[in-house]
Amino acid sequence: MWGGEDMITDSIFSDQVDQYFFGPGGAVGSWYYADAAVNPNTGQLPVFYRGYRANEVAMYAQDDWRIHPRFTMNIGVRWEYFGPPHNFEKNFDSNFYFGSPVTPFQTTSDNPFMPVNNAFYAGEATGSFAVRNTSIWNKKLNNWGPRLGYSWDLLGNQKLVARGGFGMYYDRIYNNVFENIRFNPPLYCDCEFGYGANGRPGGALETPGLYEVPFTGTSEFISSFLFPGGIPLARPRHMNQDLATPYYMQYDFGVQYQLARDMVLDTSYIGTLGRKLVGIYNINTFDGRVSCPPAAYAAGSPCYDAGFPDGFSTKRPNTTISSDNFRNSAFSSNYNALNITLRKRFSAGLQFTANYTFAKSLDELSDAFRGKGNITSPTDPMNLKNDYGPSDFDVRHRFVISPTYDLPFMKGNRWLGGWSVNSIISWNTGSPIAISEYPGYPGWDPNGSSTNFQRPAFTGPSVDAAINTNDSPATQYLVAKYFQPVDQAAGIGCSPTVNMGLWCDSTLRRGTFHGTHFANVDFGIDKGFKITERTKLTFQANFFDLFNHPNFSNPDGQIVDPTFGQSTSTYGAAGGKRIGQLALRFDF
Repeated sequence: MWGGEDMITDSIFSDQVDQYFFGPGGAVGSWYYADAAVNPNTGQLPVFYRGYRANEVAMYAQDDWRIHPRFTMNIGVRWEYFGPPHNFEKNFDSNFYFGSPVTPFQTTSDNPFMPVNNAFYAGEATGSFAVRNTSIWNKKLNNWGPRLGYSWDLLGNQKLVARGGFGMYYDRIYNNVFENIRFNPPLYCDCEFGYGANGRPGGALETPGLYEVPFTGTSEFISSFLFPGGIPLARPRHMNQDLATPYYMQYDFGVQYQLARDMVLDTSYIGTLGRKLVGIYNINTFDGRVSCPPAAYAAGSPCYDAGFPDGFSTKRPNTTISSDNFRNSAFSSNYNALNITLRKRFSAGLQFTANYTFAKSLDELSDAFRGKGNITSPTDPMNLKNDYGPSDFDVRHRFVISPTYDLPFMKGNRWLGGWSVNSIISWNTGSPIAISEYPGYPGWDPNGSSTNFQRPAFTGPSVDAAINTNDSPATQYLVAKYFQPVDQAAGIGCSPTVNMGLWCDSTLRRGTFHGTHFANVDFGIDKGFKITERTKLTFQANFFDLFNHPNFSNPDGQIVDPTFGQSTSTYGAAGGKRIGQLALRFDF
């Protein structure tokens, strides 16, 4: 709506103003745009409900083998089957399926970067929607997961023990990935029109009867009057028909040593390798697609100097659809860590666990739907490895100690004794900062694929020089002058000679910069009152974030924001967040 008056007049006000100045039919109407989810065959509301069914089977076998009195090995294997889902009601599930991979595929585009000789894009260019009642994607029957573990008493006195293991674990495709195919044609359309969509004005006077509360659908929402060029192209939720089952390979080996009767040191190396992980990205585009849109370019401009004074086509490989939200098992992850743990069992009134982890986690995409800084897809759809770097949750160092101590005085006194203190002290380094640029700003699309939230250029001398250690993170953590939009012609962010000087990927790698450290101390004190041999009353006073220490969240990573490089909040609240609580517990 254009203003508050429209809310009062059910959008009539702006329509009247529009027609007063531009005559009958207006120019803008009272809606910038309007859209509705409708059945493109009837204009009525689509059927959203889906009752999916799937078959899952697993079998497992294991054997323990005591090779030596001091050495035991267990070996196992697991087979799993995750059947593709199907709807309980027939002729509802539609998916986009690849066509012929024959190259070169046919196109009317004159774009020199159109990947006509790429078999994958040939399948995309000739793909189409189809309704299937079974096997939305192909069944996978080779999900074999071996298991291996061992325990070795190295000295024979059970004080020095080596342990290790390896296993493969398969994962089902979670529902949110595939259930969105309900938004595919031929029974669904997100039909959008208006001055800001297809140029057709809309409003209470321009399109009477279209806006209703509640909206139940109308054939007008698929009419040629609103959509003279046809209803909007579909944006497929495309499940790869040859989708693989994601799996993980986990391994660890370590040594445990008994330092004293009540104390053990445990040192281990652990890792997890994720393979064929699922992510979502648009494949109906390519690098360089929109690098020179049709226009008259002046001499000296990159497009003119590359030999395209009038630009070239921005057509997609498949012109029957819009962006293709491809669900594909093309991603991987690697996590490796050294873990050191010191444990003291309760004795002499004291027990504690102290742990240090040195770890590194790498991937191309950390979450299929929720990424840092709104980045939920690869920045280069033709080169997924361009985003290989520290995971969104990567924390390099972490230390935690949790002691509990029974105070030694007056233990025998029911009223004055029975005091104990406990604490959790934690510290870790920061996680990666998602640095990118909003769509629409200069340099936002350096690789010309029209992919949002690509990375800017880093022009600083080093990573350390770009981190401000002299001020609070709330004042400035990243030195803003070292981050600029990519300007290929000027050699900022990438070489001006690659790809005819028309497109490139920023040389700034994903996850290069990590945020601020985290430190916290929780503290508690207990006082027990023994009532009888079997009953006890305990008073507890607990303090979280005892020192009210502010832990700043990651800085703003959008280089066009005035707050870029600044931490605008703390974890948990807008400031420090010491919390105290009192409790009484009755044990019986």
